[in-house]
Amino acid sequence: MNADSFIPRISFHSSDEKNQTAIISLESLDSGQTIDKKLTEYLNILERMDGITTSNELTQFLFVGNAGIQTHVSKESLIEIFQPFGQIIDILMPIGRPYSFIIYENKESGKEAIEQCNARSYPIGINQSNVTFYMAYVSNVPSISLNSTSYPKGLTLIENFIDDNEEKELLKLIEIDPVVQNEDHRNNRRHRRGIHYGYEFRYATNDVDTSKPLKKTIPQECQSVIHRAWILGYIKEKPDQLTVNCYEPGQVSDFRIVPRNSDIIMTDEGQVTIVPRLYRVSFTFRKVSQHQNTRQVLPVLPKSDLDAAQLEQNYVHKIYDKIADNFSHTRHSAWPGVVEFLGKFTTGSIILDVGCGNGKYMNIRNDLFMIGCDRSIGLLQICRQRNFQVFLSDCMNIPVPTNFFDGAICIAVLHHISTPERRLIALREIVRLLRPGGEVLITVWAKEQTLEDKKSFYIDNNANRKNKCHHHKTSEKKSLVCPVNDSLTKDSPIETYEDDTLSVHKSRTEFQRSDCLVSWTKVKENQQLLRYYHVYGQGELEHLIGHIVEILVMMSVSSAVAALPFLIQKSVSLSLYRDQQFKGSRTEQEKRLLQSTTLYIGNLSFFTTEEQIHELFSRAGDVKRIIMGLDRATKTPCGFCFVEYYTRKDAENGMRYINGTRLDDRIIRTDWDAGFVEGRQYGRGRSGGQVRDEFRKDYDPGRGGFGKRFQNLPMDDEKTGHLRE
Repeated sequence: MNADSFIPRISFHSSDEKNQTAIISLESLDSGQTIDKKLTEYLNILERMDGITTSNELTQFLFVGNAGIQTHVSKESLIEIFQPFGQIIDILMPIGRPYSFIIYENKESGKEAIEQCNARSYPIGINQSNVTFYMAYVSNVPSISLNSTSYPKGLTLIENFIDDNEEKELLKLIEIDPVVQNEDHRNNRRHRRGIHYGYEFRYATNDVDTSKPLKKTIPQECQSVIHRAWILGYIKEKPDQLTVNCYEPGQVSDFRIVPRNSDIIMTDEGQVTIVPRLYRVSFTFRKVSQHQNTRQVLPVLPKSDLDAAQLEQNYVHKIYDKIADNFSHTRHSAWPGVVEFLGKFTTGSIILDVGCGNGKYMNIRNDLFMIGCDRSIGLLQICRQRNFQVFLSDCMNIPVPTNFFDGAICIAVLHHISTPERRLIALREIVRLLRPGGEVLITVWAKEQTLEDKKSFYIDNNANRKNKCHHHKTSEKKSLVCPVNDSLTKDSPIETYEDDTLSVHKSRTEFQRSDCLVSWTKVKENQQLLRYYHVYGQGELEHLIGHIVEILVMMSVSSAVAALPFLIQKSVSLSLYRDQQFKGSRTEQEKRLLQSTTLYIGNLSFFTTEEQIHELFSRAGDVKRIIMGLDRATKTPCGFCFVEYYTRKDAENGMRYINGTRLDDRIIRTDWDAGFVEGRQYGRGRSGGQVRDEFRKDYDPGRGGFGKRFQNLPMDDEKTGHLRE
């Protein structure tokens, strides 16, 4: 059932006042270098998210990193810590940020607060977990305030709606421990403890399934509270569904504090979330509508390209436009693997970010020309506000010339494309834009979230909190060559389902199907939106890339969990020429050519020496050896050679930079060779040299004059070369 299927709701909140936040001072935890590094990280997030920079002068505005709603720090804790240093005008805690702002009445108070509190550790919350603050002066703060008393439309707050005795009766319904030992409850809002009556409330889709009523109905202890709300006219129908949620401090992340024993009446679009100071319990009553379909109609797997385009339009493009601001607030930390990849490019390189989102990677290096494209107008507007160079484009049709970019990144984009054919189109389009030798880093979500009994950070957020980005660290690279396969589904690990309807994935759990819908919650609007995902099984992306292997060299970056990263390099294109005397299949020849470090050099002068060739080609890299082409009869140079490098990269440099250059007043040509074998250094012409020199009728002084066959015919005029009749 959709959110609109419910009539007004009432919520009651309780807290355990025996457990007050303690402030125990103050022990430095970090070295100076670590402090500077941590502070820099938070200040970079501040500049990206809110456009605020530090001040070199004393101000009354203090930035406090690692002290936000996102890090489970409450306003009360900040007041107790910072009030002793002077009169506080306001404390600002922006939504979805890992930092807060303290505004003092004067600069001296701010100075004393920084001197005493910067890089100090405080036990915060019921569990007394140590939290270290990183502080700096700022010239301004965001235009928000926690002191506002206005509430969203449709919301009414009634304080002291229940008395202490009623509170005790309600709390008897559950067992509440003063201190919850399991940290999973503290680390993620989704891990709150909940009890359902009447129907199970489905958080992923914000509805219930009326075909599956629960045996437990709303308890008798709640009836007096429900009856009072009904008598007073706050509700028009008595509820038949109840959800009881138990929250640790920090588990509910937004901007208002709900007083103990209060009653919240929510109608229309009214919505409130809280920053609890203490352990809290909420009772949320709902009336389930029986007059309409309570189950959301979910899309099915596409059966045509048009179906696929519509699925992506409705469940990807439109969704990201709706959640652009909220999504951007959660995307500020750069993945180390992407930073490392961008660090390899030389100054002035042109890099494309395909699916750039809010542009969090576009200012990693100021000496690169970063250009971004995305399908979401909302995210592009955020990029433009940050002065990034971006344009609107679908990743399957990017309006940029071929061979334009030195490199590209495509981070968490391809898993939003709904068919193998469209994914292949997108891959080919990205490769088309790269210059020969250019590289692209691609990441997609992985279906397998456990590797060698180790859970990914996605499904084990607590255990892997510190190693969140481990899977992006580069391991030993393994060169791969994928066989060309004419069928996208033949021998492919792509799944098929009996039921084509897409299911809603349960967050923070293993993926059951490759094609699914993943929910996104817009907290302010109390709205659940579904995004289409195709999560990739082992070997699936390699299989897809295998269809464009003739122009790609692929290296696996790591054996990853949670996300699959792939580093792909565009190879110098192969010519149409294939040696007809190659001993092996055409597939084996193609494979050899793609891995070869040997170049064939043609159109040389007969007088060009091995030393000249070495001097020229060593500019592209370390030359392993040179094999001069010889006339089979005279054992003299006959206009070609083989140059073998130690590495493929050096050989590609030779192809890219030396092909078509002039040597001994001749334009030489280079081509890939499958590898020199003894005997190939001799010419294949009947006279012992190259075939092209057998019947050549033009006079070429660099290659022995006229062709040898032509030279043996009787001539009428040696100057003109006309044949006698």
